[in-house]
Amino acid sequence: MSSQYLNQSVPNQNVNIRVNDAIIDKSVATKDLQINQYIFKKHSIINQATSPTSSVNANYKANLTINTQTFTTPHSSNNSTTFSITSYDCSLATDNVNVSIQRYNGTTGLPVITGRCLDNNIYEVTIINLHNSQDLNGTFRISAEITYLLS
Repeated sequence: MSSQYLNQSVPNQNVNIRVNDAIIDKSVATKDLQINQYIFKKHSIINQATSPTSSVNANYKANLTINTQTFTTPHSSNNSTTFSITSYDCSLATDNVNVSIQRYNGTTGLPVITGRCLDNNIYEVTIINLHNSQDLNGTFRISAEITYLLS
């Protein structure tokens, strides 16, 4: 940027800049970040209340970190556990939900995660145990992020 732009008493609000390889310090952790017309929201941490099947309320936040209760998903015929994220608006055609396991604190099993957007602002998360002889036996830290596809 030119020093002329930086020294303006009221910067030109219509100027767009391109930032490559930016390093953003920890101050962004407490605030949302806006670049042009796109707003990047901080994440919300949610702790699951009573069991691995208990619903969690997103309060219409887009970026979540969910700490679950201890899973005991067996490796036999019933090899998945499902819970819902309520008040999670993923219904637009341009919405894309990225759900992933950030940490599994168990010592056995082979977990994978998937999800789907349901009606009434509900996102259903399913954790599947792929191991053929070991049950899941721990807690998860899961991220769920709504991203927007641009055309």
